[in-house]
This record gives sequence, structure tokens and C-alpha cells, in this order.
Amino acid sequence: MITLALHFPWKRYHATPWGHFVNEGAVELPPSPWRILRALYSTWKERCPDLDADQVHQVLARLSSPPTYRIPPHHLSHSRHYFPDSTHRSGSNPGTDLALDAFAVLGGDATIYVQWPGALTTDQTKTLAQLAESLPYLGRADSIVEARLLTSADDIPTDTHTQPSSSTTTTSPPTGGRTSNSSHPPSPWTSTGSPCAPPTSEPAHCSTRPAADSCPTR
Repeated sequence: MITLALHFPWKRYHATPWGHFVNEGAVELPPSPWRILRALYSTWKERCPDLDADQVHQVLARLSSPPTYRIPPHHLSHSRHYFPDSTHRSGSNPGTDLALDAFAVLGGDATIYVQWPGALTTDQTKTLAQLAESLPYLGRADSIVEARLLTSADDIPTDTHTQPSSSTTTTSPPTGGRTSNSSHPPSPWTSTGSPCAPPTSEPAHCSTRPAADSCPTR
């Protein structure tokens, strides 16, 4: 098995699912396979350009199967931010625009484990280990991550695998307060059953309503 440990030292994970606007308050948890592969590819291009291209492509191909996940206990929450709108300088009844910052607050060891079937060669293991250690964040840029490839069976949680779930997305719907919370216990190993292919079309809001994280990021 191939297992990545994604540790979030700030205990917060920010990621807007593909096809959703940031103000919907949605959090992509667990992170989609496509997000993980794209993050590793971007890390190769930006931080590890000296890695052998054939080895990187082989590693990404090995990770093209839907993975299973182990999610720590967490709360889904959001904060609300009000910004002056275009009427702010008018002097009469200035208005504000609301922006939501949705995130998952991770408990326990604040680590998401992602596991793929199969095994890597020695060179592929070194390549993936370097990519993982060079990954600066996953999701939005404030989702600082410390990723590593687990090589010892002793480091891998041994929860029983469960049947595939129907969705990779959980949401934190807006409420009347400044923040909202919903509790989730730690999950055993689960599979999204989702393909690793990229989305087939660009969300409409990406071209018509630019905003922070309105289009998915690494």
C-alpha cells in the first residue's frame, strides 16, 4: 500500500469543492483525488524541477486509482467577514458585502491519511517522498500542511476499511451567528469511490465572479 500522511499543524483545513462558490460555505473533506494529484504536480514544477519527469509521471499514474482515507475528528465551521461595498463612499447608508471563510477544524493528531493500493519501486518511493515533503499547503494557501510518505507499517493506522461513501464534500451551511459548528467523530478508512480525472468543465463563477478561492487551488 502507498500511504501519505497529511498533517495540518494549524489544525485547520480550507478547501472549496470544485463547482462551488466560496460563499456557499462548503468544505471538500476528504480532499478529492484530483486535488491531491494536482498539488503534487504543481509542487514538482515549482519546487522540485530537478526530479526526473518519467519518475514523476509514473508516480502520478500509480496514484490514479481512487484512494481510501482516514479522517480525524473534526468540526465544520466558518467565520464571517463584512467588507465595504461600492456604496461605502457615498456617505448615505453605506453597505457591506459578506464573505465566508469555511474550514474544517481538525482534532486528534490533525492528520488526514490517504492510501492507494499497490507499491512503488525504490526510485518512485524517493520521488514521492520528496514531492510530499516539499508540499507547502493543500487546498487554500492558509491550509499549511506537513506531508510525508509513510514507509513503516507501524506508522499506518489500522482501522477497518468501510464501504465507499457517496460524496467527497461536506458542508457548513451559513447560520445567523459569526461561526457555525457541526461535530464529526474520527472516521475509519473510507473510500470516496471518486475518479481521479479532472473536472470536465470550468465552473461558471470562475469566469464571471472572481473571488478568493472561487476557483479551486492547490
